[in-house]
Amino acid sequence: MKFERISLEQGLSQSVVETISQDSKGFIWLGTQQGLNRYDGYNLRTYLNDPLDPSSLKYNSVQDLYTDKSGKLWIASYADTISTYNNRQDNFSCFNIRDKLKSDHPALQITSIAEDSKGNLWIGTYEGLIKYETASGIVKHFNENVKEANSLPCERILCLYIDEDDLIRIGTREKGISIFDEKKMVFENYKITDLKDAGEIQNRVYSIYKDSRNNLLISTGKGLKTFDLKSKKITDFEELTEGSELLRESMIQCITEDKNENLWIGTRNNGILFYDRRHGNFQNFRFSKTDNASVSNDRILKLFNDSSNVTWVGTFAGGVCRADCEQKKFYHVKEVLDEKSKVFSDKITAFSEDVFHNLWIGTHGDGLFRISNKEGNTENFRDNKKNENSLKGISVFSILDKVSDLWIGVSSEGINRYCYKNDTFQNFKLPDSKYNEVSCIINFPDKESRYLLVGTTGSGIFVFDTAENKFTPFMPESSQSGISDSVKCMLIDSNNFLWAGTINQGLKKINLKNNDVKIYRADSPDNKSISDNYITVIAEDSRKNLWIGTRNGGLNKYNKTEDSFHNYSIKSGLPNNDINGIVEAEPGILWLSTNKGISKFDTMAETFRNFDSDDGLQSNEFNEYAYYKASNGTLYFGGVNGFNYFKPNEIKDNPYVPEIVITDFQIFNHPVKNSLTNSFLKLNITETKEIVLSYRESVFSFEFAALIYNNPLKNQYAYMMEGFDKEWIYSGTRRFATYTNLEPGDYVFRVRGSNNDGIWNEEGASVKIKITPPFWKTWWFKSLGALSVAGATGYTYRQKLAKIEQEKKAQEEFSKSLIDREESERKRISKELHDSIAHDILITKNKAELGMKRIADPEMKKILNEISELSSQTLNDVRSISNHLHPQILEKLGLTKAIKSVVKHVAGSTGISFTEAVENIDDIQPVELRINIFRIIQECTNNIIKHSGATEASLNILKDNRTLTITVWDNGKGISKNRIDGLGLTGIEERVKLYKGELVIESAKTKGTIIVISIPYKNSI
Repeated sequence: MKFERISLEQGLSQSVVETISQDSKGFIWLGTQQGLNRYDGYNLRTYLNDPLDPSSLKYNSVQDLYTDKSGKLWIASYADTISTYNNRQDNFSCFNIRDKLKSDHPALQITSIAEDSKGNLWIGTYEGLIKYETASGIVKHFNENVKEANSLPCERILCLYIDEDDLIRIGTREKGISIFDEKKMVFENYKITDLKDAGEIQNRVYSIYKDSRNNLLISTGKGLKTFDLKSKKITDFEELTEGSELLRESMIQCITEDKNENLWIGTRNNGILFYDRRHGNFQNFRFSKTDNASVSNDRILKLFNDSSNVTWVGTFAGGVCRADCEQKKFYHVKEVLDEKSKVFSDKITAFSEDVFHNLWIGTHGDGLFRISNKEGNTENFRDNKKNENSLKGISVFSILDKVSDLWIGVSSEGINRYCYKNDTFQNFKLPDSKYNEVSCIINFPDKESRYLLVGTTGSGIFVFDTAENKFTPFMPESSQSGISDSVKCMLIDSNNFLWAGTINQGLKKINLKNNDVKIYRADSPDNKSISDNYITVIAEDSRKNLWIGTRNGGLNKYNKTEDSFHNYSIKSGLPNNDINGIVEAEPGILWLSTNKGISKFDTMAETFRNFDSDDGLQSNEFNEYAYYKASNGTLYFGGVNGFNYFKPNEIKDNPYVPEIVITDFQIFNHPVKNSLTNSFLKLNITETKEIVLSYRESVFSFEFAALIYNNPLKNQYAYMMEGFDKEWIYSGTRRFATYTNLEPGDYVFRVRGSNNDGIWNEEGASVKIKITPPFWKTWWFKSLGALSVAGATGYTYRQKLAKIEQEKKAQEEFSKSLIDREESERKRISKELHDSIAHDILITKNKAELGMKRIADPEMKKILNEISELSSQTLNDVRSISNHLHPQILEKLGLTKAIKSVVKHVAGSTGISFTEAVENIDDIQPVELRINIFRIIQECTNNIIKHSGATEASLNILKDNRTLTITVWDNGKGISKNRIDGLGLTGIEERVKLYKGELVIESAKTKGTIIVISIPYKNSI
């Protein structure tokens, strides 16, 4: 089980997590000893007491959380106050229980909350049991009375549980369990043990839990117990067959059950005891210093299973961690090891299964391993120079089972035959060959089944006679070029053609009947050629389709009719273009291992479903040769961190649909805090139905989240602004949307989201947006203006308008000419610097270095060394100036990557935390607009570096319809109005005007600067 940790580094207020709950919207709430935390899968929001704010959390120490049937969240602390969270206002209401009881008791230390069928709250304290009637506000107190046999046996209550029968089950600190029947006003008391020498710890009840099988489970100071509801007897929980001793002796603090009926049992010092009831498996999850995916602490305080079957673990000093109970069943063996010889390996290169169904595993550097099918024992076979019958070679690339023998292809040592009968190896080296690295071994289609085809990565293909133990070069007579020296993989298809994949020499097809050879290369001008010349794997599926994997060109399907290839790549949906393995799980379904995870390919629908390390894979990087389908249908894929095995039919999508919420609203990149006096946001953004803005709030943003926690980094999003966007904008995993300069009017912002497996909540969340116009755009001002214009002389007005338009056009043409000439001159000087001056300096540097090698005089060597170093420095300066004059990265990388490179350079070379969100804008037209956009970004970043004094900055570039919007923000000292014309902003304004764009600058001293540029553009044709 993989655990993801959330602690102080991720923003948790304190590392002791006492309690966990989920509210009706889907937020996870974490109660600690120092504050309450709300988690949305990405960010933590902390709530603390503010003495000056009566609507803040009353106490920071949170002991219990409870979400009632109406969805209200209740917060209990050790003190005598209960708080409720007001979602509409994002604040808290508190009431003091002791005051309502009119008690002079010094304090009521609250430990737990539960709810009965009527909606009344029952509150456990260190001073007895309290009932709070939520409808009337009446509070009743039940405490210990030693004079009455049927009273509460112990005032110190640790936990409460209420079933549908409304009987109150009470766990006490030292007197076992008590059941309160309010109708009879009777407490029935049951000790965990009546042994005279039993201490109070053995009668301590930390939690009471009813599982899906109607068992009442009791977590005690010594073991897990079962309370029989009929006989009222308490017994040891005996369902576990293995590990029951640890369960009996451990102090059990909490328990929960996931939606697969697995029991999660939290202990005080022994981590989590996990019981898989369906398969009868027992596991102990413990903290490990070397494994970041282990549980974060062995002292477990709280277990909670949420609505999407994620189990949350609250720990002492380890924060909280979560485990996805819906995680894909990619079983991970981190390393194969032999306990006897203490040999282990995590670099897996080959698999095979023998006639006894034992699994054989080849490794890189550690020989061969065999895992017994019956006992599960692992044995390692290695190259032993002292033993002639040992395996020869340390790296295994190919394993072939031939009933009586196992054939192993290794690096440097040719092939090995393993004999099952006498448990020995026999080695055969290639004849007269410089290279003995065997990449693949397959059966030759002969009647006697005595021949093998052996592919090598330096000596071509050989035929090996297993009866005579003799190699013969395989060289079709009609082929002058023969078979490439570097063969990576081979396959004999259903039509008896031999296919050989090579390293950088393409794919070879050999007709075994007449030895004709056809070579397929990627250098064909036809786009129906094979996509790459480095062939890694060849497979034929059950429908006799041929599939070819390549190193850099993705996957290819061979079309027999047209003798051509169809390519599938990253653009088609593959996670990566390096294909390392191909296995058909069922007709039409291929599983592909790549250098970015594993992909499930539906060949009929031509769709890919990609999985990575977050889904439980050993790593995203898998190895060539390391793929296999066992006789029972299990698939094996090996990589750099062990191997994965799985049953394809067990890899299912997460069925849970997420709740979608808007989590934040920002104006000019500043979060807006709701309050009754805030004209923009009176209610919590999660509850807001409408936002009214004026035209001045020209840049605003929304942040949103899908409240599902199985693997939130894979949740997908789509949004649109109805009234502006023509269609949904699919933003991938990006969780924010920014809008600039919307026209006054009414809009609706909508957002949808999916879970980690692409199951969407189509309804999503929405909020109305109303933007009010400036007074000069109101109907009354326009009407007044129209009357004024009607009263003026029309002819004179049109003449002036035409003259202004003519002057404006002349100015634009002059600006364009000036900017074009400037860019042309920059380019000319840049070329001169790079091609001429830089070349001369480089020659000087090389001659100085040549002189240092030939001259023995130390002083002269020193002088030449100084010349060389000075030349290098000057050469770097010249190249830097050249690149600034004309950015070569723009031509090499394209506009989008060039802009990202600028931001990355600023973030890496200054103390400014500079982030970017840049959509692909390589296709914008006209072409000359691209250099101007790059210059605008350059100038903006230069201003931030030189003048802003900022510590944070961001660049957003969005394409909406046919408008490009550039937003540059920094938190620096701001720009005063009399300096806006300076700092290079005039040049930016000229470039923006040139393309009929709009430039808006919002800035004030000490409050930072935001520059918003809108430029119309054309899509590429």
